[in-house]
Amino acid sequence: METYRKNVVVNYTYFLKDNGSLSELQKLLFKYSFLKTASYGVTINIHCNENFKKLCEELEIVPDNFIPLEEDSTIDGKVFWAYHKIKVYDKQPIGEIHLDTDAVFKSFPVLDKKYSLQVAHADDPDYKIKNIFLPDGYDLPEYAKPNLIGLNMSSVCFHSQELKDLYCKNALAFMQNNEVLFDNGWCHMVFIEQASLKQICEYYNYSYKFFVDDTDYYHLGAIKNMLTEKEKNDLINKIKNRIWQLQALTTSRS
Repeated sequence: METYRKNVVVNYTYFLKDNGSLSELQKLLFKYSFLKTASYGVTINIHCNENFKKLCEELEIVPDNFIPLEEDSTIDGKVFWAYHKIKVYDKQPIGEIHLDTDAVFKSFPVLDKKYSLQVAHADDPDYKIKNIFLPDGYDLPEYAKPNLIGLNMSSVCFHSQELKDLYCKNALAFMQNNEVLFDNGWCHMVFIEQASLKQICEYYNYSYKFFVDDTDYYHLGAIKNMLTEKEKNDLINKIKNRIWQLQALTTSRS
C-alpha cells in the first residue's frame, strides 16, 4: 500500500488574480485539504501563478512541485472561470488525480483502472440552459445535449488517454474566442466542464465511477455562498481543529 501511494500524484490548480483574495474559510479549507492529502504520502503538484504561490508560502503549504500557470488571452476567465483546470487536465498524465482546493479526501482514494474515468459524484443543477453561445467556426459535436446534467469535477482521474484528449480538445475549442453574450455566472462553464464529459462518456461508451463510492469526501463548492455567519464561523473552528490534529500527528511521527 505504501509503495502504491508513493506512485500517486495529486494536482491542485488555482490562478489568483492581482486584486484577488481568498476568504479565511477558503484558505483554511485548502490548507486542510493539502495536509490531509499530504498525510497519504502522495506526490503533490500545485499549478498556479506567483500570486497563489505567495499565498501558499504564507499558509506554509509546501508541495513537491509548483508548476507555473499563465492566463490564456483567448478564453474569457469571467465566463469560464475554471478553464485553467481543463488546461491542466490536458497536460497531466492519465492516472493522476486532480483535486479542487475546497475538496478533501477524508480517507485514501482508491484508483480503479478498470474504468475510463473516476470523478467525485453526479451533478444535476436545477437551472436549465436557455441559450448556448458558440465561438465562430465551432459546431456542437453530435453527442452534445443542451443541459447541465453532468459529472462533478471537484475530483477527477482520467484512466483513458483517448477520453481525456477528446474531452479537453472539445472543451478548449468551445471556450476559446467564445464571446458569450449572456450567462448567469456559471452555466457555460458547467456545461463544458461537467455536462460535456458525461455526454462524451455515454455517447462513446466510456465507463466512469464515482470517488464518493470509495471514500469519505468533503467539498465546500457553492455552499460557501449560502452559509450564515454563524455557520461559517462554526466551520472555520472545525477546520482549524482538524488542521491542528493533522499537524500534531505529523509532529508526533517526526
